Amino acid sequence: MSATIVLVLTNPSIVAFIETGSRFGDPDLLHPNVLGITYGIAVVYLLFVRLYRMKALQIGLAIIMIIALLATFSKTAIVGTLVAMIVGFWLIRGVQRWLLLFLVFCSTLAITGLIGDYLISQIRGYWDAGYAETLSGRTVLWSWVLDQVNERPVLGYGYMVMKDVTAFDPRLSFFKVSIVHAHNAYLDVLFSSGYVGLAFFFMFWLYYLRLLFLGVRELRESTLRAYYVATFVVLFVRSFTEAALNLGFDFWIALAAGLALEKSLRAHRGFCSESALYSHPLPATRR
Repeated sequence: MSATIVLVLTNPSIVAFIETGSRFGDPDLLHPNVLGITYGIAVVYLLFVRLYRMKALQIGLAIIMIIALLATFSKTAIVGTLVAMIVGFWLIRGVQRWLLLFLVFCSTLAITGLIGDYLISQIRGYWDAGYAETLSGRTVLWSWVLDQVNERPVLGYGYMVMKDVTAFDPRLSFFKVSIVHAHNAYLDVLFSSGYVGLAFFFMFWLYYLRLLFLGVRELRESTLRAYYVATFVVLFVRSFTEAALNLGFDFWIALAAGLALEKSLRAHRGFCSESALYSHPLPATRR
């Protein structure tokens, strides 16, 4: 929400979004893809973590975040958030499910009325321009990255040097902007750190998945498990077309969520241990 306020007050992109139908955001200040993942995480947080006593306020904020997410037209963030909502719906129980369905219904009405035409025009423009065939040039970039990795497979080229390597390669001359990452987290790690770095990267995610498994099994009575799993789903889906998991914005979100999950598990185990102690008091000693 703070990022949106800053963007609207300091940048004319909101005017461009309204007048020309361009993506909400600004490449120099707050890129639409960065805003997209920010709004996606915000939606997940508002859906599965209780923040306000007034449920109407939390639902209203979630609807605003969903509309803002769609306005960025960050396709992977949108798909990841939708998949995360479906997974979260499967994990929650009782009245929370009905609230989520109510939110989806209200969001559909708001989206149709406010930005329905904008979304249709964006989808048509994306397909008509031929971007869908190469995922906006990503498949060409991925093929180039794999060729480069074959030359330095063990340790890679170094962190944040792709811009220098791609600057003078004629195969990537059709890109209108500088290429600073591989638009795929795993290929980006492979390019910057080689197979050694990729091994450490997977070790981090294996530990994260272990925490998720424990969270799903032990936090059954809490909506927090839906939040943690949904956050992972958003980041996992986005990792195939963006590289922010390689020590970027997505990585720090994942790290924060992992630490919070570990803390939740410890608090839950401590509560269960204390409950078991009081439910089975020590036998009275004989005098």
